[in-house]
Amino acid sequence: MTCSQRNPSKKYLKQCGHSKYFLVASTALRIHSLRSVIMPVTKQPSAFAPSDFQTGLYSICDDCTTFCYGLCCFPCLACSIASDMDECCLCGCCPALRGVYRTKYNIRGSLCKDYIAYVFCGACAICQLKRDIDTRKDQGVF
Repeated sequence: MTCSQRNPSKKYLKQCGHSKYFLVASTALRIHSLRSVIMPVTKQPSAFAPSDFQTGLYSICDDCTTFCYGLCCFPCLACSIASDMDECCLCGCCPALRGVYRTKYNIRGSLCKDYIAYVFCGACAICQLKRDIDTRKDQGVF
């Protein structure tokens, strides 16, 4: 048996004369691992205060380009939103994505209201979501 083996026995370490080094190294490793476990939390994750969408559902004049894009190519805008949120492109057209966004940023509402918005004015709902994402990107929050 040589000193370079991974797990030498205590008996061998005593014979070899490395027992003191082994005990010091294992104690230092234990202390180091305890320090990394007991480190205090210095910064708490921040939560968003309850709020509403930053623009209204029918605020189409706030961003006419987005509204025209959503009106002319609804699936393309929905896919763009889904990719902004790191979701599957097919998820962009469903009200559940709006619910995920509301939950993430603590926006008031319900899945039922999201569904109604998509049924009665899907282009307005998807454009409102895109405007909100763009606004949060400008603020550095998204």
